[in-house]
Amino acid sequence: MRAGDAQVLGLIPPGARVLDLGCGSGRLLTELRRRGHARLVGVEVAQTNIVAAAMRGVDVIDHDLNRGLDAFADGQFDVVVLSATLQAVVELTRLLDETLRVGRRVVIRFANFAHRSLREAYARDGRSPRSAVAGGAYDYDWFDTPNRRFPSIADVESLLADRGATVREAVYLDTSEAGAGGTAGGGAGGGGRRVAADDDPNLNADTAVLVVSR
Repeated sequence: MRAGDAQVLGLIPPGARVLDLGCGSGRLLTELRRRGHARLVGVEVAQTNIVAAAMRGVDVIDHDLNRGLDAFADGQFDVVVLSATLQAVVELTRLLDETLRVGRRVVIRFANFAHRSLREAYARDGRSPRSAVAGGAYDYDWFDTPNRRFPSIADVESLLADRGATVREAVYLDTSEAGAGGTAGGGAGGGGRRVAADDDPNLNADTAVLVVSR
């Protein structure tokens, strides 16, 4: 699983109705189905991912998230998941409003682009940083990254407050090589070291998972 996926799963109540926006190949929904969730729907636009999810037996809708979520009713789902999707969407504020409309809770996982490793790389090299860890959130060159925006934890939390959303629960992780050992605060089930809310997550966490609602 990707960094933070275990935390996302842990924040979804048993039996919850779940809508996964940008569901990729459907791994998260497949795990939720294995855990007994009956009402699971994914939304994806990449055709290769749609095919992969369908092969897993996951219900997937081919839809561009920039067009909103008009197909879904208010409060239709207990949980809406935005996992590594937030920074890739053009109409982000519209999508956030829509997720808060159709879901009682929204679980958002995203990479923190203000993490110390990126700050240090900018200062040291004067170039857009790239992670040394293949497959990570930062493992792209500036010219081929799928990320349209590069928000920090502080940026996202401020935007949520502006949209009238309240952060009900927050998990901050340091999944970098230095933090993955699970020391100084305990491990996170292989997902990295938990960073306490009073330990400047905007600097020390490279991944955040937030549970929000209105």
